[in-house]
Amino acid sequence: MNTLIEGDIISYKTGLGESTYTVSTIAKIAASDWSPLNYIDANQLTMITCISGQPDRRLCVTANEQHTEGS
Repeated sequence: MNTLIEGDIISYKTGLGESTYTVSTIAKIAASDWSPLNYIDANQLTMITCISGQPDRRLCVTANEQHTEGS
């Protein structure tokens, strides 16, 4: 995740199909901050991971689903 930039495209594939997301924000957050996982009324992908050498911080990437024509 450390090479992602805003505007990058992420494909997410499951047994139910594949969705495409556009990275909207990349932020360092406190290790205890789980607010990015709060409910929102949109289809959004949120990824949180550790930052090497920064045990009290996390990298949080959010991406919004791209809608194809007709959906």
